[in-house]
Amino acid sequence: LTLSEQFSFGLEYELRSYASAVYRSETSVESNPWISASVIHAGLVYMPAPWLTVRGGLRSQTEVFEPQGNPIAGEAPSASVYSGGLGFFWEGVHLDLTYEYMSMKYQDVWGSAISFNTDRRHTIVAEIAYDIPLQ
Repeated sequence: LTLSEQFSFGLEYELRSYASAVYRSETSVESNPWISASVIHAGLVYMPAPWLTVRGGLRSQTEVFEPQGNPIAGEAPSASVYSGGLGFFWEGVHLDLTYEYMSMKYQDVWGSAISFNTDRRHTIVAEIAYDIPLQ
């Protein structure tokens, strides 16, 4: 969705329908180890100059697995993901730099013991591309 000449906004919903998937082991034992999940993406792009793009995003992501000992059956771990990046363009060369932070929290319950699990990830991605001019 283009908000103005310099701003655009995107929103996406994804359904990961894995609950009906069947896994067959080497010994032909079948199981359904996954559950269905969804992902919501939202992002904003700002182009202050023709050679510069500034991006920011947010993603709410639910995994397709359920940890053993999950206190609420059928509830998968979920994560919040935040990202920001810069894109540069000059003379047919595109350079994109992105930082992403993810935080996932979930619990395992075994008898009277509760484990609080946290998975935090920091990711930096760089991409370079060149447009070949076709005459």
